[in-house]
Amino acid sequence: MEGEEGMKRPFQFKAQCLVCDHKGTVLHNSKEEYLEVTVCPKCNGAFVDTWKLHKYLNSTNNQMEITMTNPNEPPMIKLNGQVIEGIISLDYKYDTSDAESNGQHNFSIQYCDKETSTIRTAVVHKMLEG
Repeated sequence: MEGEEGMKRPFQFKAQCLVCDHKGTVLHNSKEEYLEVTVCPKCNGAFVDTWKLHKYLNSTNNQMEITMTNPNEPPMIKLNGQVIEGIISLDYKYDTSDAESNGQHNFSIQYCDKETSTIRTAVVHKMLEG
């Protein structure tokens, strides 16, 4: 809605970070400036419009295999069949409300991409259903 003298109404929406789960409100000067993904003010991760989260949450084809052979060495991690090398950190959490119901998997892998000499992060968050 435009007011007097062509002024546009500010546009705001609620967003959630795919990396740190920070929640907040994003404010744009107008609806035309709207971006469904912005930068999280807390961790610089993907700050996604909550109405669009389903597009960015990973689907059920995400498969992760973690093998620990020695407690003093990094684990071997396969994500969707691809071995992740140069592991810096791994955070994994699984929660369920009881033994019979489905739970949620949340994990984050930070690793050094040796080809580009950059640190990358792979994140999967599944919302608890029900």
